[in-house]
Amino acid sequence: MTAHPVAVLKAALRAHWLARPDLAAAFGERIVETLPPGPGLPFLLMGEASCRDEPGGHGVELGLLLVNAEEGTAGLLALLAGLEAALADMPAAGPARRIVSARLVEARIAHDPRERRSEARLRLRAFLETPEE
Repeated sequence: MTAHPVAVLKAALRAHWLARPDLAAAFGERIVETLPPGPGLPFLLMGEASCRDEPGGHGVELGLLLVNAEEGTAGLLALLAGLEAALADMPAAGPARRIVSARLVEARIAHDPRERRSEARLRLRAFLETPEE
C-alpha cells in the first residue's frame, strides 16, 4: 500500500531538514506533528494539510508553526531562512512519489514580548508526482 501524499511529504521534509547540521542543532527532535507536554524551543509543528489530485500527482498545502524563544524576531527569521534554503535542494521522497516542488508561499510573523517568544505561521505548497504504473 502506498502512503498518503501528506504523510510522504511530512516524513521527507522532517528527514531533509534534520539532515542539515544547522537545523538539526537548532531543532533536535522538535520537528513534530503534535506537541508533547513542555516542548523545548524552538520547535516546528507540522499542522493542517490539504491534498488534491492534480494531473500527474498531488498538490499538497501544509500549515507549519515555527516558535522560538527570543526578544524580537531575528532568531526566528534566521531559522526560517534555513528552512527555506533547505527546500531549494529538496530530494525526491521515494519510489512511489517524487517531490517535484516544495516552497513556502506564506509567512505570518509575530512577537509576544510578554511571553518572550516569536512565532511564524507558515504555509508550504508542494507537488508530488505519482509515477505511472
